[in-house]
Amino acid sequence: MPNTIDSSLMDRLVGLVSDEWSKRCVLPNLVTKDPIFDLGARKGDTVTMTDIQDFTAQTVVPGNFPSTFNDIIPASRPLTLNYQEGVLIQMSFFESGSAVDGTVAKVVRKAVNALCEKIDQSIFSEMAKYAYLNVGTAGTAPFASDLSILKTASTLMDINKVPVDEDRYVVLDPYGYNNATYLAQFLDADRAGGAATIETGLLPRAVGFQWYQSNNVPKQTTVAGSAALNGAVSAGQTTIVTDDGGGTPAATTFKVGDLIAITGNTQQYAVTAVVTGANSQTLTVYPAIVANAADTAAVTRTAAHTLNYAFHRDAVQFTARPNLEMLSMERSGNVSNFIEERTGIPLSIQYQQGFAREGWYLTCLWGVSITPLKEGGIVRILG
Repeated sequence: MPNTIDSSLMDRLVGLVSDEWSKRCVLPNLVTKDPIFDLGARKGDTVTMTDIQDFTAQTVVPGNFPSTFNDIIPASRPLTLNYQEGVLIQMSFFESGSAVDGTVAKVVRKAVNALCEKIDQSIFSEMAKYAYLNVGTAGTAPFASDLSILKTASTLMDINKVPVDEDRYVVLDPYGYNNATYLAQFLDADRAGGAATIETGLLPRAVGFQWYQSNNVPKQTTVAGSAALNGAVSAGQTTIVTDDGGGTPAATTFKVGDLIAITGNTQQYAVTAVVTGANSQTLTVYPAIVANAADTAAVTRTAAHTLNYAFHRDAVQFTARPNLEMLSMERSGNVSNFIEERTGIPLSIQYQQGFAREGWYLTCLWGVSITPLKEGGIVRILG
């Protein structure tokens, strides 16, 4: 039996996917997206994200021309397409033909939700590697009584010259978000400028941020125990080695995304990579070590917490590309590659038919990177 699909059914699938995608795939719309989404690629390929370097003002000196010029120099950053995920949907002919109970629509909704979760989780996980600035208390949902920790987060962003504009966002898990909706600042119509939060349960743009809730906000779990430096470290290093302080494995093991502190350093660090050896762990940290620390200095870790964030769009880059293999199969009639118009993300649907069954494969290829140039562009809100 040939694997061909009626064009009207493929159009229906594309329409259903597009409708659900725009509702559920929120996080990519809050970050910087590469506008070139129509060039095919494969997983592992590297694309270039471009920006313009900062300019420098100069003293005006009378003359025919300024003494120096600010050249427009592109600041290029490589971004690897290291995420490729798909959802395979298999249904009987009876199920796929059922319009009474909306079976196809329900299945598409579940498939889109699963793929959007993967995209959100990939962005959150990359943010955790660089979000060393943090506010709040680990293990306690934020905004239970006031907005003071957001004031601190905003200050951290301000002193690091993060733009104060409409592209600052707060993304919270349901506990933190619903805490905020019951604050007087939002429930009191006189203070909030209206009764929208009371009526809808949704937070307006407030205190310089746009507010969003996500069920995909991750948790940073930890293992109790202690650790120490295995060897002295110097200011400027980006790697450290840890053990128990005596050359044997530490009681605690570190993970990517952990927040750590080193005795003798006032700065906290985010763990961006971990290599575990027989008796020690080598940690790559961000930012670079700010002060020298002696061998066996204690290395402590922030307790388990929810990874809520305050951030600026420019701190995170996202790009997606059509898969080259899917593009090459489009002429067969059983593959549709399309760009979801409201999010600008390319998606592919592949149709397969078997005995009394048919299947659809929804896939996406993408990559995420963080911009180190935007220091302070991401602040972790502990929950």
